[in-house]
Amino acid sequence: MFLHRDKEIELINDTLNKSGTSILIYGKRRVGKTTLIKEILTKCDKPFIYYECIKSTIKENVDLFTNELIRRNILKYKMEFNNFIELFMYLNDTNNRLIVAIDEYPYLKYDINNEYVDSTFQNIIDNCKNINFILAGSEISLMNDMLESTNPLFARFNKIIKLEEFNYIEASKYYNLKSYYDKIGFYSIFGGSPYINEEIDETKSLKENIIKLLLDDNSKSFIYADNVLLTDCPNTVKAKMILSYIGNSKMRYKDLENHLDKEKTGKLSKQLKSLIDIGIIKKTYPINKKSDSKKAYYEINDNVLRFYFTYIYKNKSSLKMLGPSTFYEEYINNSLN
Repeated sequence: MFLHRDKEIELINDTLNKSGTSILIYGKRRVGKTTLIKEILTKCDKPFIYYECIKSTIKENVDLFTNELIRRNILKYKMEFNNFIELFMYLNDTNNRLIVAIDEYPYLKYDINNEYVDSTFQNIIDNCKNINFILAGSEISLMNDMLESTNPLFARFNKIIKLEEFNYIEASKYYNLKSYYDKIGFYSIFGGSPYINEEIDETKSLKENIIKLLLDDNSKSFIYADNVLLTDCPNTVKAKMILSYIGNSKMRYKDLENHLDKEKTGKLSKQLKSLIDIGIIKKTYPINKKSDSKKAYYEINDNVLRFYFTYIYKNKSSLKMLGPSTFYEEYINNSLN
């Protein structure tokens, strides 16, 4: 079910109507980037190619991209290209308008220098005026780097869209039959990820949805909380430790340091920054002391993660032994208001 994103669709379509334009779309995992791109492409009246990069060499990605061009009948027969510049220069010289969407763009940097990849696509965007480009990715820190003035791709994008989760009003459309009270409860726990909200059964109670979606370790929502969102973390184990201490609280740096970096090595600060960069946690300053770091606190920036690390992460053994329904009654029921 595709909901909302009307503003983004209008911006993207307006940009794609002009030749030689490029768009950057980024946001954390499962926020709906790929779904939005496919919604745009399948309804446009121009030839297009969608390619999701893999974590491999540039050459293998070039070969796979070429195969997709053949499958889409954009190339009539197999051709050999050594790199993306050769490939796109050939496509550009055919003088046919084409929309190219490259998803998970940071994966191209898997085994090679970041600047090389960005320089390559700077060259391509600058010289391929018959092609409209959409570059998308989930590794927010790498995508943010592309917006820095020192990056080769700086100022190369006609539109930059950071896709955010749905807010309460938007997310509540997934459970429109519920009362306002219940809608607040659903949003507080399941948040604004389209990926999660599509799994909600609005004919069932909040309790039933929690048991089905968050207490079943085979469910998409459980896997999302336990692994998917932390895929881009440099140290997943440390990230989970930090999140388990924050849980549903607002933790100051000193409190976290006393738990996780008693020797005060400074590593915790870097770990927190990486979690902020990928949108998992946020750092909030008091409204009347916006420059006072000692008064600032950290909190989890995703409702599903907040629920998971408050109730489930440290109690997985009990969940296994008790089963979802009994676990809910013993660990969750009395504290949900």
